[in-house]
Amino acid sequence: MFEAQLHGKLTIDQENLEDILTSNTFGAFKYVSPKEGLGLFLQKAINPSDNSSLELPDIADARYEFWKWLEEKGCNGCEPDVLIELNHEDGTKTMVLVEAKYRSGKSSEADEGEKCNDQLAREWENLSLLAKRENARPILIYVTADFALPIHEIKESQEELKSKGKEPANIYWLSWRYIPEVFKDSADIMLQDLVKLFEERYGLTFFQKLFIPQKIFINWSFQELRIDWNIFKKQIFEWRFKS
Repeated sequence: MFEAQLHGKLTIDQENLEDILTSNTFGAFKYVSPKEGLGLFLQKAINPSDNSSLELPDIADARYEFWKWLEEKGCNGCEPDVLIELNHEDGTKTMVLVEAKYRSGKSSEADEGEKCNDQLAREWENLSLLAKRENARPILIYVTADFALPIHEIKESQEELKSKGKEPANIYWLSWRYIPEVFKDSADIMLQDLVKLFEERYGLTFFQKLFIPQKIFINWSFQELRIDWNIFKKQIFEWRFKS
């Protein structure tokens, strides 16, 4: 898929599919050591409640499941983009649910039902119960193309959980735009292609800096110009502004 996209073989509609973006990114991480791929990306995740970064113990291995259907008892079902089981070197485990967006927002909002219906709230309910059964720490990562934290969307999800007597969700936010920044110096050829894809096909980068060229000094001068102002004595010059 990388080569087809890098060479412009996909249609505009195909390139805009967030499923392809998710598959390219987390599919690449699947074949790269977590310490060189996924772990570095997750370090950029931000907690909206205090703007702190996500901290995880060293990752020993990661297991990926794409578009897995979850429907725990008492919950509305959901199909997160990626469910990742992280086993840490200290023996602990983390269940990471990734909900990825590109050019769309959440697929469902809060309603008056007993069960949570907001997409992130729904996914958190399922994730927290699954993680409890697996004796793992649950983390929901909301990945978007935003330049800044989409606090309103996450706040809506937390409000529905609260209104229905649920515990607050452990939600972190990540921007796709961190990919080129994090992996620009990667030695892995797959991650190099991923960066190229983000920069050249998606344009998903943060503003870096303006390039100011070096000063160039040009040796030039005016020739002497003589004007006989006497010829203008009888002339009347008029001017006015026009809209």
